[in-house]
Amino acid sequence: PSENYLFGFKQITEIAIKALSPGINDPGTAINAMDYLSDLFAVRMRIPDYKGVFSGDDMLRVRFNESTFAELLYDCFAAIREYGKSDPFIIRRLLRMVKTLHQLAPDTARKEILLDQARAVLEDAGRHIQNSADRERILRVVRGMDGLGEDDL
Repeated sequence: PSENYLFGFKQITEIAIKALSPGINDPGTAINAMDYLSDLFAVRMRIPDYKGVFSGDDMLRVRFNESTFAELLYDCFAAIREYGKSDPFIIRRLLRMVKTLHQLAPDTARKEILLDQARAVLEDAGRHIQNSADRERILRVVRGMDGLGEDDL
């Protein structure tokens, strides 16, 4: 992780996934991992999706492609969504992450990437959470977010 921050994202995501696995079933640890991921994503979304080497006249000479913000967000969210899709508490926490990051997003492109993940979380919740009280609490989290509505659940 000290050489490449992507490993840190991967390790924290794996902690969350293992904590959500039926054999371990430790949602508290998963929530802590998700909180750490939220903080990391708040920093990562302000970093350009590529690094480069520029010449003295500011011409890009070499470009290093890394995982984009969208790819990284998807990789982390998809894994956690898969293990937590029937847990209303985990679904709500994922949506709170998106909501917080959406408010901090530096541009509309990042906001749309976050909304795409929120829609995916809501789609999974719509398939796996049938209790009306749980569904209402999930909807409360996303109310007021432009681009999301009750039809997404």
